[in-house]
Amino acid sequence: MFNRKLLAQLLTGIALTIGSVGMAQATLSSLLLNGNNVIEDDSNEYVFRPDGGGGYDLITSGALAVGDVLVQVLDFPIINGTNIDSQGYELTGLALNTVTDLSTPVLFDPDGFGPRPSYLAVNAEFGVATSADWLTLVGIDTTSLGFDATGLFSLLYEDTQNNLDVHSQGYPTGVANAADGTLRLGLSLTDPADFAVSTNVPSLVETFLIGTGGVTQYGTFDYGLTVAYQNIPNWNVNSQFIGSGTNLTTDRPLIAAVIDDTQASFSANPVPEPGSLALLSVGLLGFGFLRRRSVKS
Repeated sequence: MFNRKLLAQLLTGIALTIGSVGMAQATLSSLLLNGNNVIEDDSNEYVFRPDGGGGYDLITSGALAVGDVLVQVLDFPIINGTNIDSQGYELTGLALNTVTDLSTPVLFDPDGFGPRPSYLAVNAEFGVATSADWLTLVGIDTTSLGFDATGLFSLLYEDTQNNLDVHSQGYPTGVANAADGTLRLGLSLTDPADFAVSTNVPSLVETFLIGTGGVTQYGTFDYGLTVAYQNIPNWNVNSQFIGSGTNLTTDRPLIAAVIDDTQASFSANPVPEPGSLALLSVGLLGFGFLRRRSVKS
């Protein structure tokens, strides 16, 4: 005899079990909040100058110049206050931009009569890197990304290998490990309200290499970027990425001249994916059988 009550209980149990397993997995999706989200990063920043022949020179001394291309290798160890380094996965990224404007250098003292020395500082504005910059400097063909990469500024990846360490890995290794995951977000400078600026950044790149002991702050930067692409299961990012941070130098100049520390915020809301809707339907089907059975009884 066909036992509807047993079938209903079985279907409902399957739905709840699968749903609970999915919720237990530590992923970017599981750590996002409905509303405002904050992610923090550590990054290495490299300055390249086009050589006029299709190549680039890595700049470690001399004055920053309009046309220089900045490459950032990003690691986001903290998502909404949770340190994900021990969770078995990572959120990483690459950012490319060009220097579009520099103010006149002025002598700037970061702490008045404090221990940090004065340095020549400028305010900088940054614009879009070219597709050739992306291809040559980080090996990414922007035409094959599957979305309109006009104005592309940054790509963010989720990776279960957890193999990027900006504190110990130099340029080639860092770039490779930053982009070996699943592409989750593409950010761009496309809206008139988008911006990327830096205040009191050293005019001379070598200033970062001779900072006073420990970690020394050299200026700040701010950005607001448009979400040009998103692929975050169950979530929709529906606002600009707004971020700010500090330009730093450390005692590891052989890794990168400039070290950045950033906080970025964005708004997200949950969007049921087809799989979740299917599980919900299975659960409702089970409850429907139970209700129908109880009414007949």
